Amino acid sequence: MNRIIQEILSVKKLPVLIALLVIFVLRVVSQLVQYMFDLRFFPSFSKLHSGFVSYEILLVMQTIIILIFIKTIYKIYTTRIQLSTKRGYGLIVSGSLYFCFMLFRFIAGLTFLKNVNWFAYPIPSFFHMVLALFLIILGFYFLSETRVSKND
Repeated sequence: MNRIIQEILSVKKLPVLIALLVIFVLRVVSQLVQYMFDLRFFPSFSKLHSGFVSYEILLVMQTIIILIFIKTIYKIYTTRIQLSTKRGYGLIVSGSLYFCFMLFRFIAGLTFLKNVNWFAYPIPSFFHMVLALFLIILGFYFLSETRVSKND
């Protein structure tokens, strides 16, 4: 188990964080395009939006998330991020709980809860898992970098 953790900690995390951000941005943009134009070759807007909050509020929240992620990636790139082992563990735990809950929502929505409105939308669930992975990877970045700085 310790070897697996060492392998995870040794992986370059910045490209992974950037890839997850790009995936999320593409989701937000495609949802906005579908909201405005209803293109036939995209999933319908109703499949992209569960309706839990209004789309206008969701778009504002998604934009804030994107800006926070961009700021975080920039701080990592410029080595201006405040490292903390405690924050790293917090990100890993909260991201993992978030991921597991969204994985449950995804699986339940495809199977035994497919008739329950909030669960019946697998696309939003998938992208929630992308956000959760960002938190988890960021947490491992904090752990790996605090270990490197302690060894210097």
